[in-house]
Amino acid sequence: MMIILVQYHQLKKCLMPVTKTIYKHRSPDVVEFFTENADGSITKGSITKGSITKGQWLTRKLANGTDQMRMLGKVVTVPVLIDETYSPWEELEILIAKGFVVVQKSKALSFAHAIADFKDSRQAQLNAAIVTTSNGSKYDADEVSITRMGFALVALSGSPLSYELLWSLADTNTGVMTVVTFADLKEAQALAVQNMSDIWAA
Repeated sequence: MMIILVQYHQLKKCLMPVTKTIYKHRSPDVVEFFTENADGSITKGSITKGSITKGQWLTRKLANGTDQMRMLGKVVTVPVLIDETYSPWEELEILIAKGFVVVQKSKALSFAHAIADFKDSRQAQLNAAIVTTSNGSKYDADEVSITRMGFALVALSGSPLSYELLWSLADTNTGVMTVVTFADLKEAQALAVQNMSDIWAA
């Protein structure tokens, strides 16, 4: 869901949307934004749990009526300020829940957002990828697993294809090791690399 929110420093009682910025709730802890600059360039950033923490309460000054006081011999009206506690993250979530949608946006902003969506969807597929070798063994095929297989193959280079080693397969519990052959691991890594290429090329 695309939403227009407000810059962090503008989160006040009267919330005004920033028309040149698209915000999207990427995950429970990340709000991503794309801002179109005056020169047509796109700035991408995010508000994360590290900068606005759930459950974090801050204090700000809030106008609560007015009062009169004498300054330089004149009676002037001044606002009465009180301290108010608030949660920046909850204010973001309120806007998200209300569904502030982008009615009209530039092609540049749309394109930048579409690219990010494409990358996110492909990365999600890759993170959950599993490959199955010809003997039926299932291997995790995410980028970290591909790297680990690569390191193991380099370390075992020169070993016979029948060489056996312990490996954690995708369909076993974490920490449970299975005996696999050098040949099977080599096949799994090749399948995983090809699968990664196919995901990003789709």
